[in-house]
Amino acid sequence: MVLCSCGCLATPITAGPRALTRLRRAGHFHHEPRRADNIAGAKHVAKLMNQYLDGKGTVALIEFQPGSMTNDQRKKGFTTGLKDYPGLELVADQADGSDANKALTVANNILTAHPDLDGIFGSNEPSVIGASQAVKQRGLSGKITLVGWDAAPDEVKSLGTGEISALIVQNPFRMGFDSVVAMVQHIRNGVEVKSEDTGIYAVTTDNMNEEKYQAILDPSCSNPPLPDDDPWLQYVQ
Repeated sequence: MVLCSCGCLATPITAGPRALTRLRRAGHFHHEPRRADNIAGAKHVAKLMNQYLDGKGTVALIEFQPGSMTNDQRKKGFTTGLKDYPGLELVADQADGSDANKALTVANNILTAHPDLDGIFGSNEPSVIGASQAVKQRGLSGKITLVGWDAAPDEVKSLGTGEISALIVQNPFRMGFDSVVAMVQHIRNGVEVKSEDTGIYAVTTDNMNEEKYQAILDPSCSNPPLPDDDPWLQYVQ
């Protein structure tokens, strides 16, 4: 059974292993990703850092899995974005293996080596959670700009309390919803399946309670994070 994760789709599609095999043989199996643009999102992190630091300061990057496509795209976006802001200097770049405990150690090591550090970009969930713990332990909440990626409960909590300044948030609701819609349209009507950029959102302490961003942080069929002109809204409202 293939369903939108919240059960929004009006008509479910039976697609067990045998059905998927038949779809492949019939030429109906496609891999066209619905995902956010990691490079563009990480470039926006550099822009946020520049805004928060008034155009001048030292920053650090905590990677998660160097060599993985997602990690390297986010690193590329951030380092490329920093070139637009000559007042920002990248003074440290370390990886944590996508482990929050190791990210805590990495962040503490960076802060020890650079006691006057102004900003940290934690490029995935464990990276920013570990960094936020280090910031909190050192009594630096609100004194260091910490920008992270994703919107896990611990991240959102730290955003609300000020350890995290901003989060770059993807739209998994739309990824799942649009994927199912595309599959239905292709199977029933022969509509070509294409890849799609489902967008990124900069959620900050200041805007996190606005309806638009609450829909991203806590999506539901009653408050779906979909464009107002999306023709498929009729299925979730």
